[in-house]
Amino acid sequence: MQNSAAADIDRRVKVLDGDGSDDRTIERVSDLRAMPFVVLLGEPGIGKSTVLAREAASEGASVISVRELMTGTKAQQDATLFLDALDEYRTDGGAEDKIHTLANAIAGCDPPRWRMTCRSEDWRKAADIAPISKTTDGRAITVAQLLPLDLDEASGILTVLGEANPGRFLKNAESYGATGFIENPLGLKLLQNAVADGGTWPANRFELFASATQKLAFERSAVRSVTERHGANEILETAAEAFLLLLVSGARAIWRSNNEPPSAGDARAYITGHDLQIGRGLLGDMLDTPLFRGEGETFEPMHRTIAEFLTGRALATAVSGTQSRTALPLARAIALITGSDRSPPSELEDCSLGSLRILPLLVMQNRP
Repeated sequence: MQNSAAADIDRRVKVLDGDGSDDRTIERVSDLRAMPFVVLLGEPGIGKSTVLAREAASEGASVISVRELMTGTKAQQDATLFLDALDEYRTDGGAEDKIHTLANAIAGCDPPRWRMTCRSEDWRKAADIAPISKTTDGRAITVAQLLPLDLDEASGILTVLGEANPGRFLKNAESYGATGFIENPLGLKLLQNAVADGGTWPANRFELFASATQKLAFERSAVRSVTERHGANEILETAAEAFLLLLVSGARAIWRSNNEPPSAGDARAYITGHDLQIGRGLLGDMLDTPLFRGEGETFEPMHRTIAEFLTGRALATAVSGTQSRTALPLARAIALITGSDRSPPSELEDCSLGSLRILPLLVMQNRP
């Protein structure tokens, strides 16, 4: 998101693995500057490229994409190598081989330090770390995740986008329960564009959430605009069903790896990608949207309220039926979100959108 670069924000990060993983003082991107080798992860639109450009500018360097490096662009000698978008380099297949080829290219540049960005969905953790570790002379690689925007960061980006009163904008968003959309720079920009230049806020929360979630299901990268990908509607419907399973089961996240999920004493902590019973390509496209945030294997909803809204949509669609699916009796749908005492189970008690209250409204909305 290039427009947010002028905001000059020192974004918050969480170290996931490697050098610095035990250092609780690492809270901002600038805290990573002492680390020689850094991989920065994040969902689409979270601002990885903007952060990388800011860090390169702090050293008087420039950013090149991984694809540019692999197609002949020369890196600056004896300087930190700033590499953007490992994921874009791997969009046309050969992901396993390409990381080895990239490692060889980095080694050929022999940089004293490097930084690299990658979408969370495309990061293969140990399978990627092993090849690129050959470029570090035995020193550890720091893997960090770019965290959601806080209100101050969001306000700074809104100012750069030309919002006359960022504080009022954020209060309006909060009144709609839409804080999830302002935590991602892309979501914030889409929301601001919708109401800029005299535009009005949606009439109600339903309209805002319906419009915003639809926008987030599209691919916004120019590099990926013509790559093979499932349609936004199919991705959104699949995400809605995934959120439904997460919420009603009490699971924390989707486990995308073929390896077994971590055993942390809670057998319900994860729903596996296989449990969802959707194709691998569609699963990847769904997780590779701002609707989810993750770190390569584990993916959570970008925000609880968004998961709740789409869960309601999934239940309403099930009750209304489709051309390819028989309608589910309303009593069975309600049974999914109520306990034996006719109250929401503990997993749904904190639903800020009120699943029990919103379901009948969504059913009426979906009926012809």
